[in-house]
This record gives sequence, C-alpha cells and structure tokens, in this order.
Amino acid sequence: MSGPEQCFLSYSHADHAAFERLRVHLTGYTHLLNLRVWHDRRIQAGDYWNHRIEAEIERSQVFVLLATADFFASDYILTKEWPAIQARHRGSGALVMPVIYRRCGWMGFFGSYIQVVPTTHDGRLKPVADWPKPENGFAEAAKAISDGIQDWFGIKPRSPFAATARPTP
Repeated sequence: MSGPEQCFLSYSHADHAAFERLRVHLTGYTHLLNLRVWHDRRIQAGDYWNHRIEAEIERSQVFVLLATADFFASDYILTKEWPAIQARHRGSGALVMPVIYRRCGWMGFFGSYIQVVPTTHDGRLKPVADWPKPENGFAEAAKAISDGIQDWFGIKPRSPFAATARPTP
C-alpha cells in the first residue's frame, strides 16, 4: 500500500495555541513521511470555507483530532467535520488519531473503537495538559501519530537527507 498524501488536522479555534504546538511537533514527522498537513488556517480570502473543508476532508487519508471540551462543544465539528471524517474512516479506511489535550468527554466518541494518544510508557492515556511538561505530551503524541501512520499504511519514513521538496506544515 502506498503512503498517505494528506493529513487533516481538526481542532477548535478556542484551542489555537495547543493546535500550534501539536502542528510544530508533527512537522518533522510529516516531512519524513512526505505528508502534507491541512488545517483551516490554510483557507484563503475568497474561499468558500465550508466547501473547502469538505474537499480537504475528502482528499485526506489521515485525520488528527485535537480533542478538548471546546472541540466537542463545536457545532461545526460535531455536525459537519466529525460525520465526514467517520465516513472516510468507514468508507476508505482512513486513519483517525485523536490527541487528548485536556480531560473531556472523549469516551463517547472514540472510547470503544479508536486508540487515543498520548499515553505513558505503561500504556495509560495522559492528556497533554496533564504532563508535567506539556511539550513532552505533544512529543509523545506526535511520535505515536507517526508510528501509527507507518503501521496503518505499511510505510517507512524517508531519509531526512532526501532531496525532495518539503511538504508545507
């Protein structure tokens, strides 16, 4: 199986600072996996944002969800993005990887069938914000996402010295 081409990063705008930290931690891995990351900050002036988001979900093979209470309080995420992401997961086998940033009601959405991250070395979920140094939680989540993508798609990262153009984070 060939590797994925695009990762869709879903988050609540209330969690913008956490989104930025997760995006930064993912950048090195997405470069090595030759994976483009798309998020709604890429919407340009004049774009029809709902249409653009729908098109990018359809184009993506990997979905990273930054889960917080604000994420689950977003009507747009719950009524538009999440159903479309679930359909991609069921229909084409897209990979869905929730990152639990703060304690929230994630069990009802992912608890029975999707592994969430980050976890401690003994396999227990520990939300990023609960790590003594949240940067370590983001680092663990990004590593788990990279490992998950490699396993799901049966791919290996390219050499960090590869001469190909770097995907835009």
